[in-house]
Amino acid sequence: MFQHSRNFGIDRSTFHSEYHGPIHLSSHKTGMEVLLQAASPGAFHNSGERFDPPKCYPNTRVAVLKKVMDWIIGTFGWEEYIMWLYGPAGAGKSAIAQTIAEMCCQYRILLGSYFFSRSDSKRNSVKHLAASLAYQFAANLPQARSLLEDVIRNDPAIFERSFKVQFNAFILEPLMQLYKTSTFPLPHPYLIVIDGLDECNDTNGQRHILDTISDGLAYSKNFVHLTVLFSSRTEREISLAFATPTLKRVTSHLALDDTYQPESDIRRYFDGCFSRIKETHLQKRLIPAAWPSDTDISSLVTKSSGQFIYAATVIRYISSSQFNPTKDLEIILGLRPVRKDMPFAELDALYIDILSRVVDIKATLRLLGGILLSNARDKSTKFMEGLMLLDEGDATRLLADLSSIIMINWRDITLLHASFGDFLLDQARFTSH
Repeated sequence: MFQHSRNFGIDRSTFHSEYHGPIHLSSHKTGMEVLLQAASPGAFHNSGERFDPPKCYPNTRVAVLKKVMDWIIGTFGWEEYIMWLYGPAGAGKSAIAQTIAEMCCQYRILLGSYFFSRSDSKRNSVKHLAASLAYQFAANLPQARSLLEDVIRNDPAIFERSFKVQFNAFILEPLMQLYKTSTFPLPHPYLIVIDGLDECNDTNGQRHILDTISDGLAYSKNFVHLTVLFSSRTEREISLAFATPTLKRVTSHLALDDTYQPESDIRRYFDGCFSRIKETHLQKRLIPAAWPSDTDISSLVTKSSGQFIYAATVIRYISSSQFNPTKDLEIILGLRPVRKDMPFAELDALYIDILSRVVDIKATLRLLGGILLSNARDKSTKFMEGLMLLDEGDATRLLADLSSIIMINWRDITLLHASFGDFLLDQARFTSH
């Protein structure tokens, strides 16, 4: 669409297209319009495409949010201008990133945000990242607009350059110029949020982003007060990148593990959401006052395995249904046959997506079956390799692509999602995909 077009106007209408060829300033377009054409607005934290995005439920994730905000405002870790927020699939990373972006936008310290999405061609590569951050930079700090306009005017092909060239030209160099002026006295660092780095479909692109930002901030840290929050799953290439001395030295690591007691937050989430269902559901007159029981809540919390995606899926299914919520909960708990509207369709799609990137899927599924069906207390890689007649090292190799839902150490192989095991063993759910 508009391939290699020149001097065409953009009125107030909205269009979606892939960028092709240089974009030039003209009498018909302002610098902001040029940036917008090269950007991916759907990746912004306040995008209409992402309307009602996941965010932290009130009074949950309090300790995690405080940890991130303390880092941003410099309570600790002045040398750590990058933070990596990581955890298993469905742990709530995007909800935390969204909440932080909204908070920092309110405090006027958000420079820009970008939420990757593997299923969106405008949001699954590095291509639109720099322009998207630049557009938000100019929108949030009007004094930067003329500087960014100069970049486009001096190099009309800037959007065809590498991410490193664009990031330096659109972000670091203008910030350095602004910080040198007396009209730019803000003492706190600005923040960039980049969520779902693992959903960038090119591992080389992921590494290019990390190297560019870490190198750029290291070079300019005496002039630019900028922090960058990355959130992602612990995919192999990303984990290796953050383990390198260069990145490790400047990164604060924040793991979404049991340290922050996710079960307590998930219980609070269930309590609040079930109260709302009892007050607002179409079938509320059929709901007993004592529903759900403490036993039911405890069972749901256990099945969540500390992952908010399970809890959110349960509540979405029960609250959106026109059927009696008490019966829907019985379906979730396995006490009643499943209707045609599969309650865990969203969760199953996540598992299928993860499995789709496994190299040797047949051997991996066979190993997973052995792990789930074995009655042995020993679930170490060595034991499972012997049980499944595998060569030494095969278990680690086969499960390497499942690091977002399986944890491996020298003693044990642990499923981080109890519901993943349910999915694999439920023939109706697994074979439907």
